[in-house]
Amino acid sequence: MDKKSCGLYPYMFLQDDSIAFNMILTYVGSKKLDIKTVNVSADDELYTFTCDEEYGGGYDQDLGCWFDMELFQLSDEEVSLLSEWLNAKSVTAVFVGRDGTTQSYALTKENRTAIQEMVTAYNLMLSSTVEQCEPILTSLAK
Repeated sequence: MDKKSCGLYPYMFLQDDSIAFNMILTYVGSKKLDIKTVNVSADDELYTFTCDEEYGGGYDQDLGCWFDMELFQLSDEEVSLLSEWLNAKSVTAVFVGRDGTTQSYALTKENRTAIQEMVTAYNLMLSSTVEQCEPILTSLAK
């Protein structure tokens, strides 16, 4: 069976007195894909995430598939780009391997909802104290 899945997963945490907003880009499939870049197209705009040289994946014996993931800490400007994604009619991420192999992924309704919730919480926390941020983050962990 040819198993393939990709995803864009936001997450946040408090680090010292600041908010870290991150995005994990993941690939799972029947063939090894060492991610070089992830090109996200939102309507007519293109956003490129360039991955580091180190292969962060491997083969999962239990699931019987290959995986790779890349982590990006987003700046305030990059977080605002996520709002552009949410306003786009369609958002597609193309995972490009170092060998030229590609795998496409279209953002799902659930993915968009999760990103929207994270962006809304992030914007709320920017004007909050650390103590006020903790319950906001807790509310996201449903």
